[in-house]
Amino acid sequence: MRSKLVELRPRRKGDREVTVYVKGFLARGEKADHFGRWLACHEALEQSHAWGPCAFGYHWPSSGFSRMAAAAGAAKGAVDFVRVVRNVRRAVSMGNLGMIVGEQLLTVSALFVYQYLTATRNAQALAEEHATQLAALAEGGARVRVVAHSLGCRQVIEAAASLPPEQRPDEIHLCAPAVREDDVAEKLASLARGATYLYYTEKDRVLELGFTPLAGGRALGYSGPRSAYAGLTALDVSERFDFFVHAEYKTRFGQLVPEAAQRGR
Repeated sequence: MRSKLVELRPRRKGDREVTVYVKGFLARGEKADHFGRWLACHEALEQSHAWGPCAFGYHWPSSGFSRMAAAAGAAKGAVDFVRVVRNVRRAVSMGNLGMIVGEQLLTVSALFVYQYLTATRNAQALAEEHATQLAALAEGGARVRVVAHSLGCRQVIEAAASLPPEQRPDEIHLCAPAVREDDVAEKLASLARGATYLYYTEKDRVLELGFTPLAGGRALGYSGPRSAYAGLTALDVSERFDFFVHAEYKTRFGQLVPEAAQRGR
């Protein structure tokens, strides 16, 4: 099990800022090492918010089973999938979702179940490795910013919390974090050296119908945090999305940053 940093924009001599993008949930047909839409947002933020050009994508096993893991998790995965299917179909029958939309969500939720089992296991196992990578990027005084999405947020929380405060990323953005607050509550305070931004919305049907029955509780990316944490700014971004939310953060992230910057002042 290995992770790696994929260079999206070359690091030039003298660059004082680095942004790392950490994906979690992968939509149908999306490759783990493809960060095109995140990079498009990054390039827009270079112009609007003077973000440094250097960017990396963090490639980690968030969506694939080894043969042994697949065999061990098959029974649990089948049970979890049935629970998610029931959740989606119940929403359709109650009139909360149209039939076509319900079928689309069913497909996405099936992918989420499959990836959740892998990502949850690997996030903690790879935390130390990712922490070492983040610390290395900061060597020489470079400012490190991390942008994480969905199942990737658990990976970033575990990694950053394992570092001494002076070695943590300067800024962290948690987009639709697919993790329960109770599971990371002791790690959220002062997670970054500077600000941590958490984006959530109750419009996120994937987290509502997919994550909740799997994890036995609501995701931070759905309901937001119940408690206040030092250095953490939570933003309800419902107005920024239409119906489909979870996989759209990669195209709308550039629209969320101005609000985050204003709220974080």
